Amino acid sequence: QGGASFDKDGAFYGFTAYSYNAWPGEFIYSSISAINNHSSISSWLISPVLSVKNGDKISFYARGDTTAAFTDRMQVLMNKSSSSNVGNTLASTGDFKTVLFDINPSQAPGGFPTAWTKFEYTFTGISGNIDTRIAFRHYANNPANARGIGIDQFRFQVN
Repeated sequence: QGGASFDKDGAFYGFTAYSYNAWPGEFIYSSISAINNHSSISSWLISPVLSVKNGDKISFYARGDTTAAFTDRMQVLMNKSSSSNVGNTLASTGDFKTVLFDINPSQAPGGFPTAWTKFEYTFTGISGNIDTRIAFRHYANNPANARGIGIDQFRFQVN
């Protein structure tokens, strides 16, 4: 659930959805909370099974917090089966072997977009139709200065 709020120290964080119907928090938000004391994070959002072929597309909007130069990172991964296996360690990706996007892979301060940014991917190199799942992974190793990321308007377009 997205939104804007204040952390335990009274600092503002968050943002409104790219597009919403009833409430500005109608988007997905993954945060690095005070609860995990800014340790490494591997937080997953996995799509239902999609049947894809060459020319089909996915698109989504993503952004991070603007209150500082945060070090957030997000991977968008594809599984070439209907499995939802993400592995059992912080670093593993299980059956999600194909990287569609790796946004801010070096975890550079300010390297994640701070305004809603559209990302699109067109499927190629597929023989016939395959069942797949797409995963959004908020992934950061020792994110001393990470805050959180938002995802809005995920779409799957059949060609």
